[in-house]
Amino acid sequence: MPASIDDVARLANVSISTVSRVLNRREVVNDKTRARVESAIRELGYQPNAFARGLMLRRSEIVGLVLPDLHGEFYSEIIRGANQQARAMGYNLLVSSARDGDDSQSLLHAIRQRSLLDGVAVMVSELTDRIQGVLADFRLPLVVLDDDIAGAPHDSVIIDQQHGARALMRHLVQRCGARRIIFVGGQETNFDT
Repeated sequence: MPASIDDVARLANVSISTVSRVLNRREVVNDKTRARVESAIRELGYQPNAFARGLMLRRSEIVGLVLPDLHGEFYSEIIRGANQQARAMGYNLLVSSARDGDDSQSLLHAIRQRSLLDGVAVMVSELTDRIQGVLADFRLPLVVLDDDIAGAPHDSVIIDQQHGARALMRHLVQRCGARRIIFVGGQETNFDT
């Protein structure tokens, strides 16, 4: 059976709250007492229960990432970068998808465990009024990727698609000598197209 915080307190001959203060580095603890508690933690191999800690601190150290799809190099790179940054900041990443054609209920389903998340980043392929409504009512720190939501408190990361398209055309015409160029775009309701 894994060691508990009670076991650590008993072995270190301190209160549970002292063990908690050492674990959370919140309040000043005498150096000798801290050393005894840390020694007991090592000796017992104590690992704090992340779920219980999250409930007490009202913080899970988990952030969510909702993407329209999880396949392909583009989304893999987003996931890889988000995971790398989350870990560097001491967070774990929970990844889910809300595929094309999903309505607001599906998006809610994808992030239904939001009470367990400290924040969420969302990228949807088509930002409908219903999905905007769902995200506007979202009560967590929210980052919207490659789009914007009117009336919702959030941060956005937006790529300047028009500048990119102009630079691409300039390159094709001026550097490659292209004369006949075909553009294939997506649906007009998709922000990227």
